Amino acid sequence: MKVYLIGNVDFGFYKIGITRQAVKWRLLDIDSPRLPFSLEVLAEYDAGLAAHFIEVELHKLYKKTNARGEWFNNISTEDFLRQAKKLHAAYTPKPKRVYVDPYAGTVWGTLSSSARVAVIMSLERKTLEDAKALMDGLMAKTETSNARVGTLN
Repeated sequence: MKVYLIGNVDFGFYKIGITRQAVKWRLLDIDSPRLPFSLEVLAEYDAGLAAHFIEVELHKLYKKTNARGEWFNNISTEDFLRQAKKLHAAYTPKPKRVYVDPYAGTVWGTLSSSARVAVIMSLERKTLEDAKALMDGLMAKTETSNARVGTLN
């Protein structure tokens, strides 16, 4: 997923958002003849699973310049990209709950509430014992204490 900055430099009006699609397609969704100015893609940052976290944190960071919703005044492209990279480096997902379905071959975890993202990982082995062993390894890597092993319904 990408975090983007779309706006109009002359008017100093910018939108910070995220999208799974190409940012140019998102621009077509947002741009409207009713706006008194045209919009352009000013910056995009490929953030992967950290996209939602980065968007939320950028909204907090630029809160003083908030015009309305996801629209802000006077954001520099360079600062936007620098902050996105900094936030991405600080992002560490930590599963709260993890479910293992050894028959379907998946592990599913709910990441930190700020991320609100689901992660699916493929299991190489199909036994519940192997799934539990993989779960123990995952829990150790993420320092999670409240994970559960079970099947998906």
